[in-house]
Amino acid sequence: MPTFTNARYLFGKTEYDHWAAHSPAGEHRAVFEDSVQPVVDAGRADLVGSDHRIGDEVSLIATPGHSPGHMSVLITSDGQQALLTGDVAHHPCQMAHLDWSSTADSDPVQSIEARKMLFSRFADTPTLVFGGHYDPGHIVRDGDAFKLIAVRNHA
Repeated sequence: MPTFTNARYLFGKTEYDHWAAHSPAGEHRAVFEDSVQPVVDAGRADLVGSDHRIGDEVSLIATPGHSPGHMSVLITSDGQQALLTGDVAHHPCQMAHLDWSSTADSDPVQSIEARKMLFSRFADTPTLVFGGHYDPGHIVRDGDAFKLIAVRNHA
């Protein structure tokens, strides 16, 4: 059952098609059958491309490599931006070492290219970056690589 029965759920079509066809038995298959397929079966899912926009303020950016069809989310509002990177990097050290891929990346070469593209695009901008596995901050250039300047809570 979908958790939010009146909601529309957005799934990347490329990623959905991959996992629907290629989920091996075990953990990945169990997650797909438990958490994704019921939403599709209930008619609550929209399968979208990597160029999909959710209105004027929310758009998707293709960042494949962690998984086929992986996407990051860009939010723009009142002249400010936030970027949800998802699993394009699992640790800020991957900003300094773009060629360090996670063992969870399905295509390490593609994941390197996705990191280069994404970090280059948002480095040295006021965009607030939220990683899936690390604290938010701002990406800055550091020679041929990048680093994350964490946002500190001063409360």
